[in-house]
Amino acid sequence: MWVALGRFGRPHGVRGEIRFWAFNEGTGLVKAGRTIRVGPRKDQTVEYQVERVRRDAKGAVVKFEGLSDRDEAKALTNRFWFERREVFPALGEDEVYFVDLIGLMALTEDGEEIGRIKDVLDVGPSEILVIDRGGREAMVPNVDEFVLSVDLDAGQIIIRPIDGLIDG
Repeated sequence: MWVALGRFGRPHGVRGEIRFWAFNEGTGLVKAGRTIRVGPRKDQTVEYQVERVRRDAKGAVVKFEGLSDRDEAKALTNRFWFERREVFPALGEDEVYFVDLIGLMALTEDGEEIGRIKDVLDVGPSEILVIDRGGREAMVPNVDEFVLSVDLDAGQIIIRPIDGLIDG
């Protein structure tokens, strides 16, 4: 499975470098020597070799082998850096990648189906789980008060219903 690691911004300088905005600033995958895929969608990518990565006050700046000027780098603006899910570093016992939550069936404590997780929004102090309820959306804070358990093997997440957000 291919996962978007982040998005490219504008070119930086005139020698083919480009700004990169990782979705997870702490990722160790943004480094030189890696072969990656870049494209507007995961089914439309081109392979690139990362020549170097440097960081400045604004974040990461990436240089690819074979890209030597600003115009070539500009063609990658708003494209995504895709990685295979299996290259992500292993997580601790109570950790999970957002991408692993997408598609899980959300159930109430009583086993009633709420819908499927379609997105996870990182909004600061906690994340928000976006649940597709057959065309309607419900949003649930990813906090212990409302998210009781996550079982990736079973493909489900147990949620304590929130009055007014998950009814009707």
